[in-house]
Amino acid sequence: NYTASWQPRFNQIRPLNWLTYNARYSGGFRWENSPFGSDLGARVSNTFRLDHTLRFDANNLLTRIPFYENAVTADSQDRRERQAGRQNNNEEEDLSYSLGENLVYYSRKMALAVFSFGSIDITYNNAKSSAQAGYQGGSQFFDLLSSDSFTPTFGYRLGIIERISQDRLISNPDGISTIQIPANNTFNDNLTLGTQLSPFNNVTVDLNWQTQWEEQITESISLDAENMITSVRSSSGTITSSVWAFGGGYEDLFRSQLQSAFEGMSDTENIIRDPQGEFNTLLNRVNLQEDFRKAYLGSTNSIGKRNFTAIPLPNWRLNWAGLERIIPFVGDYMQRATLTHSYSGLYRLGWNLNNNPGEIITRRVGIYTVEDFRAEFEPNTINIEKRFSPLAQLNITWDNGLRTQIGYETSNITSLSLSNTQVIERVSKGMRFSVAYTLRNFRIPFVRTLASNVDLTLNGSFIEDTEQRFLLDADLDRALQQDSQSIDRDPSVYNFTPSPPTGQSRINTSAVIGYRFSTTVQANFEYGFSQILPKSSRTFKRTTHDIRFNVRINIRST
Repeated sequence: NYTASWQPRFNQIRPLNWLTYNARYSGGFRWENSPFGSDLGARVSNTFRLDHTLRFDANNLLTRIPFYENAVTADSQDRRERQAGRQNNNEEEDLSYSLGENLVYYSRKMALAVFSFGSIDITYNNAKSSAQAGYQGGSQFFDLLSSDSFTPTFGYRLGIIERISQDRLISNPDGISTIQIPANNTFNDNLTLGTQLSPFNNVTVDLNWQTQWEEQITESISLDAENMITSVRSSSGTITSSVWAFGGGYEDLFRSQLQSAFEGMSDTENIIRDPQGEFNTLLNRVNLQEDFRKAYLGSTNSIGKRNFTAIPLPNWRLNWAGLERIIPFVGDYMQRATLTHSYSGLYRLGWNLNNNPGEIITRRVGIYTVEDFRAEFEPNTINIEKRFSPLAQLNITWDNGLRTQIGYETSNITSLSLSNTQVIERVSKGMRFSVAYTLRNFRIPFVRTLASNVDLTLNGSFIEDTEQRFLLDADLDRALQQDSQSIDRDPSVYNFTPSPPTGQSRINTSAVIGYRFSTTVQANFEYGFSQILPKSSRTFKRTTHDIRFNVRINIRST
């Protein structure tokens, strides 16, 4: 195994001391002999990973710009003047300023809020691995310097080179049967970007972008009795991006596919094909994933050479502290109150390679024959996640030490299987709460010499799950039942029929009592209750009671 790292000292260069960069390499090489006497050669493999971390100290950089510094100074001065005027006159601050002055004031505050991030962190990870069976060379490193034998190159040992040349593979050992000597490669790229905004006092917004590509390549190499090599390559992968999933849903998908059918429909025959001779026809997998992305994300914008990657958009998490000062009445009894809101969206697409691209395929939809072409790379599954976890959550610490938390959360998970064009939407909504209190210096009866803290915690949640299935091919079958000369080519006049919804309700509660005897011994007693209430009459209600008791002992040696 090999490792190396590099971090330039930008902090010693004043024009660049707002920049931090670090690169780390790790790689490895492995040799595995085949069973003794099999003459099947060795299996060689390697790994490679390169991590880049880049940080921009945006605040340091912006403060060097005179225009930004002047804006910060002017905003601070105007804010103090308005606060002083409001206190002296006991009036709303906006009443004594003209429209133009207020416009300048709030426009400046909005611009400063946009540029209120402290730093921008970018990470990029590039990893790959390879393996090859049936290698004929030697394993010794010094064989690199020999002219009589060969061994995997230094670049392969470092993980930089990905494949072994076929002229380095074994010959057929028995000259009778065909043997298999497979080769495998995996590739993984992960790019993330994160920053935090502080647009107002006590308000922070965390933003995170993320996208990831994975690919697995398998080559099945066959060596026949005459040492002739044939190979078949297969490839598959997944692509993941953070997204905003605020599209219209299945109805938009259904009508987009109908529009594709009408655009490719012949005027005289019951045949549907792409007029341009490409892949934009009814139920074509490439066309279907584009319509699905538009229907559930609200946009068809994509990047990448296959146009499978949805453009990454930021997930966010907002925290608003200091609410105890603005909550009327009960706010006087609070130490701290914080409101939290979070959104995360994820788009995940799986694809595979077709070894016979361009092949003409036909399918029946309604009374129509759809003529299609098989693409070289086709998606097979798509999943979209949209979570507000939480949509809103209030965390309060009271003056007496009581800690409470209550929140509402939702999640929508939608999946499309392109093999049967079935769309499944899973929706979860529910409330969660938590109450915690610590009894300090609690003494156990009959053991008056011990005084420690007792933690009391009560947790609960009520979640409703709903699952809805849509059969796209069946809905299109029902819509395309008239011939091409009489059918109404307006997608808005057709309806779809979803399957009956199913689901369940979940109730979960738990009570925990924890006692710390000392710094090394802690005991917890927990009672848990869970109940599942199905919405279908074919499934029975299920109730579970759990009682747990555990003791934790920390043993340290010095």
